[in-house]
Amino acid sequence: MLDLFLQEKKIIKMSKRFKLKSDPLTAEEKFTKMKTKLESYIETHEGNASSFSKYLLESKLLGSESLDSSEVKELMEISKNVNLDWEENSEKSAAKNLREIESLTEIHVNSCQAQIVKVLDGSNKCVKKQKVEILPDKNDFPGVVLTQELETNENPATGEMPEITKLTVDIEGVEVDTDLEEAIKHCEDNLEPQLLTRLIQEYLPLNQDRQDVYTKTTSNTKHCILRSSNMIEFTNSTGSVLANVSLLIEFNKRSLSWTRSWMCKLTDNGSTACTSLHLPSELTRTGTVAGWDWVKAVETLGKVARLDAETPVKDGAGAWDASNVDTETPLHGQELKKRVPKRKL
Repeated sequence: MLDLFLQEKKIIKMSKRFKLKSDPLTAEEKFTKMKTKLESYIETHEGNASSFSKYLLESKLLGSESLDSSEVKELMEISKNVNLDWEENSEKSAAKNLREIESLTEIHVNSCQAQIVKVLDGSNKCVKKQKVEILPDKNDFPGVVLTQELETNENPATGEMPEITKLTVDIEGVEVDTDLEEAIKHCEDNLEPQLLTRLIQEYLPLNQDRQDVYTKTTSNTKHCILRSSNMIEFTNSTGSVLANVSLLIEFNKRSLSWTRSWMCKLTDNGSTACTSLHLPSELTRTGTVAGWDWVKAVETLGKVARLDAETPVKDGAGAWDASNVDTETPLHGQELKKRVPKRKL
């Protein structure tokens, strides 16, 4: 009896392990399943084709080449859901919105070109190139033109925001120094076109202030000349160079903003002149003074050049050492009195 019981238990366990397959689909069910799958594929394909034709139409309209009306009609026939709005009121409304946006942002769009480069294999995405030419500050700096060329991956079917894969920048109307070049490179590497536009807007007035300081300094004193676009040279009346000063607009990567600074390179004669006039020793050690702004720096060094020219020192002859002179002003009632020797009786 025990052996029989164990055999029945073993058969029950084995029956739990093995299950018969469900009945196969009938021919009609297979046909219905394939039909549903094919319809879904066709619907998706038609949607992608419609979206791509819309992008192609947009690319043609925004392209630099002249467009024939027959091409527009052909593209509109391909794309079932694309209709152009020819109404005059719609055009006026779009123009008004654009002017308001430009007024608020102080940015003027000169031109915009778009072109579909290729469709990525195995996906619904396309590679698109755009070239945008803008004036970052049309009111105050109309001659500065910023050109941004973007390469993006876009999915026409979903309408999601495009993914920027490449950014190339060119700027005209302002000299690109090392600091501005660093900011441009940072935005190109990090694919930040909007950040670059803001930085250029903030840079332009700072650069104008710098040029105004250079112009005012060189016109008010004969002891300095503009050696380069970003360097002013101070000399005394004998022609000896005392200092070269650069006014800097440094790009701060942490705050993503600009910082004013300046740097001075003193010659041996310049160091001697600054020391004799008791200027902060920080100037000769580091080439700058923390508490001085652009105007204070150039005005002070201009005075050094003028005073050094008025009292030139030649080989140490006739030089007056003022280091031991007490320059403190005595208080009222504490004037020094000449001591009179006591009279002997």
